[in-house]
Amino acid sequence: MRRQLNRRLLLSFLAAVTATSIASGQPRRPREIDWDELLPERERLLPFSPPLPLHEGYLDESGPAAQQTGSAAVNPKLNGQWVRLPGFLVPLSLSRAGMIRECLLVPYYGACIHVPPPPPNQIVYVVFNENKRIDTIFDAYWITGTLRVAKRSTNLAATAYTLEAVQLASYP
Repeated sequence: MRRQLNRRLLLSFLAAVTATSIASGQPRRPREIDWDELLPERERLLPFSPPLPLHEGYLDESGPAAQQTGSAAVNPKLNGQWVRLPGFLVPLSLSRAGMIRECLLVPYYGACIHVPPPPPNQIVYVVFNENKRIDTIFDAYWITGTLRVAKRSTNLAATAYTLEAVQLASYP
């Protein structure tokens, strides 16, 4: 009798967890994507290499702003997906305590600062659900959240995606 009660409790608990996951629209494990998946299929065959630095000879940010070029075409299949994407952070604001709430996620270090920004479909505007602490902008991170096809424009670059982020983790 006691064993049946424990089994019923366990099954009820598992059913509740499953129902909660389904109701929230977020599976327990996010879909791990790479930067190529952000491109529409017709653009995936084109070669891409990061642009060369524009601020040659400058050790600070006194050089001219790098101009963004490239496509804003998106992969519509990713809209609303619960994803995990690696990249480098470009904070849009950073507190003295190292806290961020919004940033750009880019595929390579230095994008949007010392080189022309990647195309809009290779930059993700990230909004965290709460302030997140970062120790450095020189390392890569995993960001997990709901990806939306939503164009934004910042003073650094235009983006074709927005990530409503809930988790920030160091990239191994």
